[in-house]
Amino acid sequence: MSLTAIGSGAYPIAANLNNNSGTLFGPIWAKQFARYFYPNTLLTEITSNEYASELKNFGDRYVLPILPDDVIIGNYVDGQAFNFTAPTFTAQEMFINQGTYFAFPITDLQKKQTGWAFNAAFAEHIAKKMKIYIESNYLNTNYSTADAFNQGATAGAKTGTINLGVSGTPIALSTGTTSGRTFNVIDFITNIHQVLQENNVPEEDPYLVLPPWAINLIKRSELKFAYETGDKTSPIRTGLVGVVDGIKIFASNLLTPVTDGSYTAYHTMFGVKSAVSFITQMTQNTEKVDPYGPWTNVSGLQIYGYKTFLPRGLGTAYISAT
Repeated sequence: MSLTAIGSGAYPIAANLNNNSGTLFGPIWAKQFARYFYPNTLLTEITSNEYASELKNFGDRYVLPILPDDVIIGNYVDGQAFNFTAPTFTAQEMFINQGTYFAFPITDLQKKQTGWAFNAAFAEHIAKKMKIYIESNYLNTNYSTADAFNQGATAGAKTGTINLGVSGTPIALSTGTTSGRTFNVIDFITNIHQVLQENNVPEEDPYLVLPPWAINLIKRSELKFAYETGDKTSPIRTGLVGVVDGIKIFASNLLTPVTDGSYTAYHTMFGVKSAVSFITQMTQNTEKVDPYGPWTNVSGLQIYGYKTFLPRGLGTAYISAT
């Protein structure tokens, strides 16, 4: 920690007086930390934790049986024999196999002279930083598990005519007319809704995550974007900025830009919460006296895992600004 040099910020004095800042006049330390600006976090809004209670305290994997697609449904003619065909049951596994931690030392001298306490503000700061780390990892990797019909230049399970961008040719969003690889941002959102509908995804609070520049395009579009969250605190907590065509629009500054030739592109994510399950387990924070030196090691570990159990409910688009 460093402070401004003594006297550099002192009240101005006449030339015939001594500057006593830092000698007779000591600094006053605030009893709280300065505010810290965190990016929006929204993982709990776009993933499900319905299985979390079963792995709350132990266990490193979760096995979920999947309902079969091959149940025979046939046309019946009076007197015919039934065709008995056994359905194929499968299962998917989710592993709790990722983790993040914090760790730092504090010496006995520092503890004594600062009156060290792992106070609530500092603990909350660390918890938020870990949450941001986990969410950034999720947003920039799990889009790749989306269903094949919910991505690419030929998206749409029925039509295959919707362009959601591909490597080398991201679709460019604007407030203008859809033409070529340039899409009006509102057309882009309604296309996403069509993609989900063609894949039989239920209308259970569909969402779309966009970087701030794309949110700005929506606000400048012909809709003159109205904030329809229904909850005045939602934009502060999660980045939810409104609803377009029934889709919740979230702003996130955690989407990592990709340099793709002359384009700066982003892998966005859309879908419904039930498509992906997220489970986390926070181990106890510890303060342990180091046996080899006069200091205490402070640490904490958070382990987690996520799984796209229903890929049809998850989609991705590859976008850039015009």
